[in-house]
Amino acid sequence: MSPSDFNIDEDVLKKVIERHQRRAKYVFETDNEDIVETYLSSLTNIYDPHSQYLSQKSYEDFFIAMNQQLFGIGAILTTEDGYCVIREIIKGGPADLSGAIQVNDRITGVAQGNQSFIDIIDMKLRDAVRLIRGKKGTVVRLEVIPAKASDSSVRKEIAIVRDEIKLTHQKANAKLIEQTLENGTNIKLGVIKLPSFYGDIGNKKRTLFGGPKRNTSTTSDVKVLLEKLKDKGMDGLVLDLRNNGGGLLDEAIRLAGLFVDKGPIVQVKDSKGRRKIFDDEISGSIYNGPLVVLTNKLSASASEIVAGALQNYKRAIVIGDSSTHGKGTVQTVTEVGRFITPLGATQVDVGAVKLTIQKFYLPNGHSTQKRGVIPDIKLPSANDYLEIGEGTLPHALPWDEIDPAKFGKINDDLDVVINSLTEKSQKRIEQNEQFLRLSEDIDELRERLEEKRISLNVEKRINEILEDQERRKEQDDIVETLASSSPDILTIEFDENLEITEKLETAATLEKKESNKDEKDEEELSTVRDYASDLHLKESLNILSDFILQSNGGSLVAKELADANS
Repeated sequence: MSPSDFNIDEDVLKKVIERHQRRAKYVFETDNEDIVETYLSSLTNIYDPHSQYLSQKSYEDFFIAMNQQLFGIGAILTTEDGYCVIREIIKGGPADLSGAIQVNDRITGVAQGNQSFIDIIDMKLRDAVRLIRGKKGTVVRLEVIPAKASDSSVRKEIAIVRDEIKLTHQKANAKLIEQTLENGTNIKLGVIKLPSFYGDIGNKKRTLFGGPKRNTSTTSDVKVLLEKLKDKGMDGLVLDLRNNGGGLLDEAIRLAGLFVDKGPIVQVKDSKGRRKIFDDEISGSIYNGPLVVLTNKLSASASEIVAGALQNYKRAIVIGDSSTHGKGTVQTVTEVGRFITPLGATQVDVGAVKLTIQKFYLPNGHSTQKRGVIPDIKLPSANDYLEIGEGTLPHALPWDEIDPAKFGKINDDLDVVINSLTEKSQKRIEQNEQFLRLSEDIDELRERLEEKRISLNVEKRINEILEDQERRKEQDDIVETLASSSPDILTIEFDENLEITEKLETAATLEKKESNKDEKDEEELSTVRDYASDLHLKESLNILSDFILQSNGGSLVAKELADANS
């Protein structure tokens, strides 16, 4: 009896057999180092999902991650149901700059240059990663299942040139966007995008954060951007912490201090119950105007400290998903060889242990663990229906609280203002075509997640794919139309020499697209298109505009309103 008797495609059968053979091969090739790592990590994971034993190979991988040269393409990978999945895309890396890879894309094959693809389904993540890594300047081709594909049989081929991550793209950057209020007043709103909390962590890694010309850090860079925005007449600010997974604690404390006067920013408690309060030690603040903090489910750790502290102080309005990520724990990494190497001998390389040693608490005593930071104004988001929060991890430490630190609230009346802003935002969302389509997408996603069966009817699957493609084309057309009426956007960022650069981008650039489609024009178009498609940022700016109008904040608005009433 042969495959043809069952009407089975020979290539499909061959691929399935190869996967099973590879699984068996990996089981028999498992070495003692793998066994020890699995066993010890299983033990540590019982207590906390972030505690684990790192074998020497894994420890070397960890160092590569810390050096922000991740996997040769600038992406953090994980495994899920046998697939190698894109968990995070590093800002400014080859994957990010290609624009072809998205979070939750599943990689099914890897090819070096023009060579044939190697199927990596069910392959060990470490082995898959080593295939994706490579020398700078070489080409790796990936075969992926797009995250947004309604049919898992869809495949897309992506070619990426391996390179080091350009850290200038990971630095804070700013935009100044004009907005018109209900009364016809034009205002200027600033947006500071913060990808991570970085800083100078010593000579060994100084080149990672700016090199010898100038030590750079999150706080110093944001301070420069704030001064630039203020000089240009900024009337309100959005601090965008979406997808910011955290970083240096000291930088989170200093950054929050740019917006509040001297006082406690975060508290830390260890397993023995010892508490330590970290204060912003710089008196005064750099910016005192209207402030909104934009977050999502991927805002974690240091991002949650900043958002939570500014919320506690009633200094800012937090807007975003139903909560932030919820990672409120502190880890330390210690090499095991330190404890087993005889005195005076060369240290034995036997890996390391990463252990959770403390928990974070906000000034009001509430932990950010598991619950995260709950926004003042919630916006519809598909993230709320995906398993991407701390609470979805096995054995995640529970939420708790400790005694609050002593701090004063800056605006006790902010809750009343928030209620009014929420009502206005909800009315806008109910009438916004893009949000209505997002709501339909969320409903479809929920149905797909709840459905435990999949149709094997070819005609039905093809129709689903065609419907999905048509829907995406309609969405692209909407974005293109909105981009054609985009406001002027001034981008302020650091170049490779850490000098400030400015670039004004307008919807008028779209007029070039039919006559000149070179790479430069496409790059210029990206800002207005990104703005047109970014529902949450646009609504945050609308809320900020309402906030300014309602509180008479901002120099320009206050002046014009005063002139109108005189």
